[in-house]
Amino acid sequence: NLPLVRKNMQGINGVELMPSVYNRLIDLAKADVRKLEYIVSDGDLNIVNEKDVENKLVKPLIKKLGYLEEDYVQQLYIEIGNHNHTVIPDFVLLPITTRGHKSAFAVIEAKYRIANQKQMEEVQIQARSYARLLNTKYALIASKERLYLYSSDDDFSKEIFRATWAELNEADTFSYLLKRVGKNYH
Repeated sequence: NLPLVRKNMQGINGVELMPSVYNRLIDLAKADVRKLEYIVSDGDLNIVNEKDVENKLVKPLIKKLGYLEEDYVQQLYIEIGNHNHTVIPDFVLLPITTRGHKSAFAVIEAKYRIANQKQMEEVQIQARSYARLLNTKYALIASKERLYLYSSDDDFSKEIFRATWAELNEADTFSYLLKRVGKNYH
C-alpha cells in the first residue's frame, strides 16, 4: 500500500521511510543489510528512586539521542537575581553559558514517579519554568513509567509526545523522538 512501492521504488531520493517500513522492505527483499533498531533500555532495570531514573534511564537515552557527555550538564546551577535564588534543572542539553546569560536546546526533568494529575501539573510547571529560563526549544519529563515531550511552540503547554520506556525500543516511536531532540536533527 505504500505509494513508493507501488511506483516500483522510482523517485526514492529524499523520500523518508519509517523504520518499520524500511525493516519490512529489507525482510521482503531478503537483503543482507542491517535493520534499524533502537534499544533504549533493556527493560529489566531495578528503579527505586529518582537517581536511578537519572542514571539508568535518562543518561542512556541521552546517549542514544547522539549526545556525548560534554554535550549536556547534569544539575546546572542557575542563579537568579541577586544570587539569593538558584534553580537546578536535572539535565540541560547543549547549554550555552556566558556571564549573566544561559541558554540551551532542551531540558530534562527527572522524577521517580508521577502518581497523579496534580503531581504531573507540578512537574510540568517546574519543567516549563526551566525551559523558559533557558530559552529552550524542548522540555522533557522523565519518570520511572514514561517520557513526556513538550515544545516551545505552544509555551510547553501540551505534550507532543509520550512513550513508556518499552515503547521507546520500537523503532518508529524512537525515530519520532530522535527527529525532535536528537543531536544531529536540529
